[in-house]
Amino acid sequence: MNDLNKKIALVLEIQELSIRITNSSDVDVFCSYSGHTNGLSISVMLEGWKSEDPTTDYSKIIYLDRASVKTLQEIIEYLRIIEKEVNYEINSI
Repeated sequence: MNDLNKKIALVLEIQELSIRITNSSDVDVFCSYSGHTNGLSISVMLEGWKSEDPTTDYSKIIYLDRASVKTLQEIIEYLRIIEKEVNYEINSI
């Protein structure tokens, strides 16, 4: 698999994790791709988005033409940790 295809697969995994986490918990994960800059923006609000306090707990903007596969994998690892914590909380109730 070439580098671009690898990055695309990792971006799709980031998007999937973002959707899973947001839909199964109070955590809000924002993930957006901007084609004109080839940029990916990820923001995580562990307590959910609040208009009165839109504090971001994690934020990363990367440009896919410059970012390494390792950088994308690090984002995935962070999101997997959040997903595990969310699943643990759900299963502990």
